[in-house]
Amino acid sequence: MAIILVVDEEQDSATLLKRVLERDGHRVFTCSDYHEAVERASSLAPDLVVLEVRKSRHESLRLAAPLKKVRHGVKVLALTCCASAETGEHGIADDYLLRPVELDTIETKVRELLASKKQDEESEALMPDG
Repeated sequence: MAIILVVDEEQDSATLLKRVLERDGHRVFTCSDYHEAVERASSLAPDLVVLEVRKSRHESLRLAAPLKKVRHGVKVLALTCCASAETGEHGIADDYLLRPVELDTIETKVRELLASKKQDEESEALMPDG
């Protein structure tokens, strides 16, 4: 099971997503402040960050870079209302889903990203030190 950090300024949305992801056995933490997310990522060492990107908060996508510096190998899933070059295409977020999105779609994408993280870790373990 994974450690997941949900970053959403709307507490009700964060709580709902937390409950859904906990059903799969993950340890899920939430925060509503994008700046707090970097601090929480440092102490929690999450495997995945689910980042809710609101129209008024497009700067939140830029949070992915510091998160990745704080926690090597962390995957970032952006939930957004509009696709942009900043989500996925240029590597700031590992993947994104367009809102509105069904909860089962989020669960599936979370499983895919966690499987990808596991494969990345296994590949790194097999690489000789250089």
